[in-house]
Order: sequence, then structure tokens, then C-alpha cells
Amino acid sequence: MFDAELALLRERGHEVEALVVDNAEIAERRSLPQSIALGLNTVWSREGHQRVQRAVQGFRPQVVHFHNTFHLISPSGYYAAKSEGARVVQTLHNFRLLCASAILHREGKVCEDCVGRRVALPALRHRCFRGSRSATAALVAMQAAHRAAGTWIRQVDAFIALTDFACAKFLKAGLPARKLVVKPNFLPNDPGRGDARVGNALFVGRLSPEKGIRTLMEAWRLGGELPKLTIIGDGPLAGEVRSFTQRHPGVEWVGWRSSEEVLTAMKSAGVLVMPSRWFEGFPRVLVEAYAVGLPVIASDLGSLAELVDEGETGLKFRPDEPQALVEVLRRLEADSPLRRRLADGARRAFETHYTAERHLERVLEIYRGAAVGQAVAR
Repeated sequence: MFDAELALLRERGHEVEALVVDNAEIAERRSLPQSIALGLNTVWSREGHQRVQRAVQGFRPQVVHFHNTFHLISPSGYYAAKSEGARVVQTLHNFRLLCASAILHREGKVCEDCVGRRVALPALRHRCFRGSRSATAALVAMQAAHRAAGTWIRQVDAFIALTDFACAKFLKAGLPARKLVVKPNFLPNDPGRGDARVGNALFVGRLSPEKGIRTLMEAWRLGGELPKLTIIGDGPLAGEVRSFTQRHPGVEWVGWRSSEEVLTAMKSAGVLVMPSRWFEGFPRVLVEAYAVGLPVIASDLGSLAELVDEGETGLKFRPDEPQALVEVLRRLEADSPLRRRLADGARRAFETHYTAERHLERVLEIYRGAAVGQAVAR
């Protein structure tokens, strides 16, 4: 999304300079003193402050748009930008400001134990960041220190949440309502509409527990005569998926595929299934499905519950309930007028909300609001 937004702004004649650092640098810091320094840098990075300050002094932007400050830039980057007279915008791609794991998910379940707390002690107790108490402590310290210092209120002019659902979580955690706006992700190029017929069902994503891949497989085990299922992706549950497909000929796993190959598969599919068990951010795969006119069946959970319009762009089912997924799949397969309506609605949603033109209009609106100190209406 960072690359797509950068390219779009440049293509439309705006002057943009990118400052990119890579957390791969962290792998080189393995000694105890280096690990301690990294923990302190998570709270306040002098190097990150200097990097941002030098970039701003050289380029003199009106707005500095942050996508990620963790670990190497840290919130010190906001202070650097503000000290040079620039306005600060931060896209909230995940829940890092209020959750050490960034995903509000722990031990296979949604977890909001730390939302709204001044100090996220439950995260420390459960070692929520990479199973490490010391690494989690650094994150918890960063959250608490900048909440106490008023960083989120004084140093950031606009926070961009990707959905109304995410926006509500950040409001609950204490981010100022006047600075929170909603701007969804987008697709930089229109792939064109596919052929919305009774095609196979499609899953595209990481093969991991939170993505609901086990719910998906269980539905096909229970469902009997369901459409053929194609699974695209890779991840820690790849072995389970491979074993399942060997026993169930109606399911195939094709591994990782490029974006172009995914779009091709979508154009000939009948439905995209998203059985997530966690609060998704804003999956690009959903926008791709809408772009080609592919209906979506999704868990009635978090942002997916908001992004899938029941009976208009897709259908929803109770999360973690394979039989409920089976019933929705059968309903869709048996109702051709419904399939056509959902396909039309999916494409219409893309044209209305997720095109490059709509995205550019919205992001510039947010920049203008930040530049004059007025966040635009959510």
C-alpha cells in the first residue's frame, strides 16, 4: 500500500520523497548491549529522529505521512517532522499503538485486554510480542510513555484508520476523535471485471490459524457436494493443508501465486471465502475480488463485517462455525439471481470506493485538512 500510494501521488504530479528504513537491520544487533539499545530505541530513537529531520530539512514537505515507525524510527520521527514545521499524518495499518502484538489476537482468540489501559500489563504477562518479556516490555513502555507525553494528541495532526471498525477501537483506546479519519485501501489499477458464473470457491491468504484455514477445511469436510475449492497461499499450516487436499479431491492447494495470477484465478471463480478468526485490517485481496466482480463470503467479525455488505457484495457467517459456512455456500450455489446481484454489487463497491481516483481525492483531502489543522469528517 505504501508503494501504491507513493506511485499514485507521483503519477499525478505531486512532489514526494520516500524515507525507507528496513527492520532487517535489527537482525545484526544480537549482543545484550545492542538488544538493550534497541529496546530504548523503540521508545525514542535518536537515529530515527535524525533521519527524519535530515529528510525534512532537505525536502521541506508540507506533510510527512508515516506508515510505520516501529522499530527503527519510533515516535521520535513525529517530533522531528513537527520541529521543522511539517504536518504529520499517520496511517494505522494495524493496532500497534494499543496492542503489543498489533493484531488484537492471542492464543487463537480475539483479545482486547490492553485496549484503553494506560499501561498494557496483560501484554507483559502473556509476552505478547514474539513470546519475549523484554521485547514486549519495550513496546509497552513505548505505548505508555507516549500516551503520558501526549504524543498522539500533540505531535500527530491526522490518524488514518482503514475502516470505521478500526476507528472505533482507536477511539476506545483514547486517540482524539478530532484527529481520526477513515480512508480505505485501494487498487492502483483496474483489472477489469471477470466472469461471474458458478465457478469454484477461492481462498487467498496466509495459511495460519487466525486466517481461519481450519474452519475452511472443516466446512469442506462436512459439506459433501460443495463447489471445488482452490487454496492459494503459504504459511505455517501448509503441511495440514497439503494433507487435507490429498484426502479430499474437491480441494486443491496451489501454493503461493503472484498478484497477476491471483487476479486471473479470481476472474474465473464464483466466490472468495474469507473465514478469518481475528480482526482483519483491510485485506487487499477483498478489494481485488470486488474489482473483478467476485462476491465474498466472510466471517461476521471486525472490519470484514463492515466491508462485506450482506446481500449486496457478499454474504457473512458466524466465525469459527464450519457448518454455518456450509449453509451460506449452499445458499449461494443454489441462487443464480443472488450470485448475479452480489457480483454487480461487488464491482459497484470497487468503482465507488476503491479506485485510484477515489483514493487520491480522499488522501489529498486529508493532507489539506492536516495542513490547516483541521481533520476532515470521518
